[in-house]
Amino acid sequence: MSDHPSEAYAEAVIAGHGLSMDAADRARLAGTIAAFRPLAEMLHATPAARYAVPAIALDPRVPTGGDR
Repeated sequence: MSDHPSEAYAEAVIAGHGLSMDAADRARLAGTIAAFRPLAEMLHATPAARYAVPAIALDPRVPTGGDR
């Protein structure tokens, strides 16, 4: 496992949900997370979206496996 935050988060998601993935799928998940973060930050920087009520709310805490 790498020290990169996206890879650590991907590993926590995989372990926390009891998933089994090969190395390519793990890397793809980490890359997707890394690509999503700047888009989410761009959305939050948009004044019109900043004060709107969110359609969904995501829990920002990294799952630890005992959070179910």
